[in-house]
Amino acid sequence: KLKREDVTQLGVLAKLAIDENTISDVKSRLENVLELVNQLQTADTVNIEPMAHPQPDMDRLIPSL
Repeated sequence: KLKREDVTQLGVLAKLAIDENTISDVKSRLENVLELVNQLQTADTVNIEPMAHPQPDMDRLIPSL
């Protein structure tokens, strides 16, 4: 879980003005994002080949001859 100080420091680093009235809302939203990242990290990607782009036609580094 994030602390209020973490949110304040992230605001400073991101050059965002987070006032005292919105810290709890920002904290909650950031925790939700971090939870989604944790869920994504549990996905099994062992047999997944990396792609440059999610669309197959855009996955070419050089045009076809």
